[in-house]
Amino acid sequence: MKNVMTTTFNFRSLLKTVICLAFLFGCASSAVFACTCVPVPGTPAFLAESSKANLIIIGKVTGTEPANPTNPFSNNIINVEVQRILKGDNTVQNVKVSTASSGGLCGVSMPINSKWVFALNSLGTETNNVPQSSISICSRNFLYVGAGKVFGRIKNDKYKSMPLPGFIKSLSR
Repeated sequence: MKNVMTTTFNFRSLLKTVICLAFLFGCASSAVFACTCVPVPGTPAFLAESSKANLIIIGKVTGTEPANPTNPFSNNIINVEVQRILKGDNTVQNVKVSTASSGGLCGVSMPINSKWVFALNSLGTETNNVPQSSISICSRNFLYVGAGKVFGRIKNDKYKSMPLPGFIKSLSR
């Protein structure tokens, strides 16, 4: 009778261990696929990054398309209608922005009709003369625009908002 109890106890202990390990591995694997960017001290915020850009615009997202239609994990292309040019070529009307990501799992989400400030460097042009640039989820070269303000990592690693007119003045400094 003693051996039966020991066997039952060991089985329950083993079952508990297997359940705990499955839970831990499940949590660990979901953390691996999480899309987050850890702020690295000293990484330039938008205002510092934008000083290197050759084109800064306020634009409205008009649509998205896959960069590679045959690969569901490819980056997306965001079609942007230029609303206002803050720096650079004043003839640009549209821009295509590639959302560089790690295998398409952590792409940048920008809803259609949302407005953004983009600090861009050209990657070339398409056949219809539309400039192309790239951003990534961890980059500091885009900010959300809404209710007369910009939102994001404007001056440092903290997400803040700033009135749009004051933000535009700070770009020219």
